[in-house]
Amino acid sequence: KIFKVPKKKIKYFHNAIEDPNLFNGVKKHQTNIVLICVGKLTHGKGQDLLIKAMSIIIKSYPNISLQIIGNGPEKNKLENLVAELGLTKNIEFLGRIAQNEIFSFNKDADIAILPSRFEAFGFVLVEAMSVGTPVIATNVGGISEIVRDSIDGYLVLPEDHQNLAEKILDLIKNPKLREEMGKNARQNFLDNFELSKAIKERADWIENQIRSIS
Repeated sequence: KIFKVPKKKIKYFHNAIEDPNLFNGVKKHQTNIVLICVGKLTHGKGQDLLIKAMSIIIKSYPNISLQIIGNGPEKNKLENLVAELGLTKNIEFLGRIAQNEIFSFNKDADIAILPSRFEAFGFVLVEAMSVGTPVIATNVGGISEIVRDSIDGYLVLPEDHQNLAEKILDLIKNPKLREEMGKNARQNFLDNFELSKAIKERADWIENQIRSIS
């Protein structure tokens, strides 16, 4: 926009990751639903909104659990909020987890959630989708370029923990929908965010540009 470059001359390339090869087409669903939220513990990541949403969800599902992965300056504040809302039995802070282990946590979770107030891309969503986990995220920044609303999961309103709770409850109540969205998310990953395919797409595009000016 600043340099008034026509859209037809712009090609977008999204971040990509190597396939962790952990998806086998079947999600392991525990008796109790497990949610996961990965990200630095900051105001911008919105973990406080998810915690508030959990206070609504436990009224219908008192045994639900949430795993919060990551460290950051908001940790004490978030832990105090959990205690204040009586959610210490439902929410666990796991701290920083090695990158290669996060895929396993995502695979074992039923829903991955990113309640950010602002987000450039949302890389953790790609990681969750790569192992077939449906996602719920706020519709901010570049997240809508990753998650197809009502296909891979849900996009929710920012700063609205009630809307977030509603969408989480919808997936909790519908295991078949979770499974379908998880498979859609996995296919979305393979089509658009898998590294080997992304490399070939970029290489082909660059070669075409070279040919067009040579």
